[in-house]
Amino acid sequence: MQLKTVLAAVMGIAVFSAGSAQAKELSDWYFTGSLGGSISMNEDVTIKDTGGDIEIKDAELKTKPFTAPPYYAVKIGKNLHGNWEGYALEFEHIHQKIYIDDLPADVQHYEITDGFNLFYLNLKRELGDGYAVRAGAGFVLAHPQITVRNTETYTQGGGALPIGEGYQVAGPSMQIAAEKSFEINKNWALVPEVKLTYSPNAKIDLENGSTELSNTAVHFLLGMRYQFNASDDRKSSVAEKKGPAKHFIGYDTYQLNGNEGGAFKYHYRINELYGVELGVHTNYIEGALAGEDSKWHPYQSYSLGVNRTLADLGGFATMSATLGLEYMDKADDISTADATTNIFGQMNLDVPFGFSDQKNWMARFALGSTGKGETADLINDKPDYGHGFFTNIGVYYGF
Repeated sequence: MQLKTVLAAVMGIAVFSAGSAQAKELSDWYFTGSLGGSISMNEDVTIKDTGGDIEIKDAELKTKPFTAPPYYAVKIGKNLHGNWEGYALEFEHIHQKIYIDDLPADVQHYEITDGFNLFYLNLKRELGDGYAVRAGAGFVLAHPQITVRNTETYTQGGGALPIGEGYQVAGPSMQIAAEKSFEINKNWALVPEVKLTYSPNAKIDLENGSTELSNTAVHFLLGMRYQFNASDDRKSSVAEKKGPAKHFIGYDTYQLNGNEGGAFKYHYRINELYGVELGVHTNYIEGALAGEDSKWHPYQSYSLGVNRTLADLGGFATMSATLGLEYMDKADDISTADATTNIFGQMNLDVPFGFSDQKNWMARFALGSTGKGETADLINDKPDYGHGFFTNIGVYYGF
């Protein structure tokens, strides 16, 4: 099973690894995971092929950030001391992507989407009041899916994660960036960032030759930063307002890749920080099979997740994260695959409300992503139907 979203990876690292080491040992380290997109300048693209060279003049390089595998960035950094007080060293990975849709006849397909991956070693400088700048240098790790004169260059890679086969070091890259941090509490901060990256003359080998292009892009990101000096004194405002309530039942509705669904959920609070969630889902995918009109096709799935409280937002709401597994039943009419299991992760905003002082009700607003299962969507001719980004709205009652 491939992990098709960084959101689940970010949650898995940031939420659950913090408890594995002492806070004193980690107090200078931080981790940031971001989503966003980029705007690339048009470039001339060269393809050297045994059948003759091809020039794509002023090619429009698109990112399509929310098309799987998604655009994202992650970085891990360490604050420095002594003469370098106010500076930090960082290692950063940006999952940049490149699509070219307007192609000459001899080029049937051109995308670098398992990654025009950018890896940087950065030096960050704090400017005060949450502002910081960084500069970095590194390299491009590219994974092409390019078809020239009906000869395809593609090896199954890691999708959103640069692991597996088919990756090539394509050339150097550099960046400058600026960010502003908005602290949620002593450990968590919301971090918008803008950056400029430049990757000159990236050269990528193809089956019958090579392709060469440069990429200059402006990136806009919104991320969450976790400082690894956490103490377990963060408390859930939902748990506090609900008093002794440990059990919550509710119903969620969600959108996934244009499809819809709903789930009955049961949530058990283990303590003020952790909970366990069980879900029974009825999902619907819209489309037409051969010989029938378009309609909604149902399939069932079941989920088990672990919930971690992250921050109390001034008593108004609680921010939490859920990481778990979803088991999807075989759907005979829309899939050729057997039942499969996906990993999922989501960020939740839990808002307590009620019709008395007890505030036993909770509204949940969530954004998440699922991994890729071995399914096959016969309706829309896609490799699978159960992965991608989703939005979620739910209502729960606590008792």
